[in-house]
Amino acid sequence: MNYLMRITIITLVLSFFSNVTAQTLLAPSFLFGDSYTMGILEFSEAGGAGENMVWDYSTFVTVNSYNAQILSSSPSPFEDDYPNANCMLEVGGGQYYYNFGPDVYEYYGGVEGGESYPYSDSEIYFPFPFSYGETWTDGD
Repeated sequence: MNYLMRITIITLVLSFFSNVTAQTLLAPSFLFGDSYTMGILEFSEAGGAGENMVWDYSTFVTVNSYNAQILSSSPSPFEDDYPNANCMLEVGGGQYYYNFGPDVYEYYGGVEGGESYPYSDSEIYFPFPFSYGETWTDGD
């Protein structure tokens, strides 16, 4: 997966949690057909991390943006390559297959330029619920 798509996916992940106010995060809540506009931003220092921190995005410059839509992974042309996916994200001409919970946020691979690239070992980003201060490493 190219660098731009990784940044796009990270931006999407952040957008899922932008309205969370409780310390314990539950699996993202969305409906198939939900759509987003995701911006690719210039590099910026993240600032200090900590409890109750506030990030100011008002000075960020959008370099590029993509419209994205969350769809069911079935039916889709490559659903057989991603049997454990429960949704597909269409963004920037590609389709990316995920499991968005309720117990885990997991990435299986995607389709770019008509070629399917399923991971032989999925990328588990983190299990749910996930609380402030916890860490997670996909050991596989």
